[in-house]
Amino acid sequence: MSPVGKRRLRRIIILAGVLLVAFVGVLLVIYPLHRGNQDKADERFRQMSIEVTRDYTRFWPAGVETVNRSVVAARVSHAFSDVKAQELLTCPNLVELDLSQCDFVDPRALARMSGLTRLRSLSLAGTPVDDGVLPVLATWSALRDLNLDRTGVTAAGLHEFLRQRKVKSVSVSGAKVTPAEVKEMRQTFPEVEIQVEGAG
Repeated sequence: MSPVGKRRLRRIIILAGVLLVAFVGVLLVIYPLHRGNQDKADERFRQMSIEVTRDYTRFWPAGVETVNRSVVAARVSHAFSDVKAQELLTCPNLVELDLSQCDFVDPRALARMSGLTRLRSLSLAGTPVDDGVLPVLATWSALRDLNLDRTGVTAAGLHEFLRQRKVKSVSVSGAKVTPAEVKEMRQTFPEVEIQVEGAG
């Protein structure tokens, strides 16, 4: 190769090296920024409380799958179906769930939500549940706050539930529990806050 050709080849190699270094430098700057933005987006989803309605998908341009993985609280519309609820509510990070007034709630529906291992707060107020759901709920080890207002739950069922699962609080306003039974349970389980509207 002639001296001129060698010089030209050397310039090309040097230029290629400079471009490679520049490209790597740009990547080192851009990736942390992108990762930081992604982490911020994930954090927003983790802190998100959502209301699940029949047309919930139109609210989530990032995709329902992303919301499922990250959402921590959900309130489900009474018009929502059992099958659709299962798709959205098997969320590993869900800690708060409001199923008030949902007709589909029964022991089988709750058993299918076995993926909610971090759930701490659950409202079944106004649902058609009775003592049959309590053995299922007793297996939810993270559960701390339970709302059973206006349900068919009885004192006998609740007593057995509290014997198995020491929750922090349970609300039974309008349930099939008498004031005398509430008083007895408060004495038996003093560590549990048993709430009844209008009762001391």
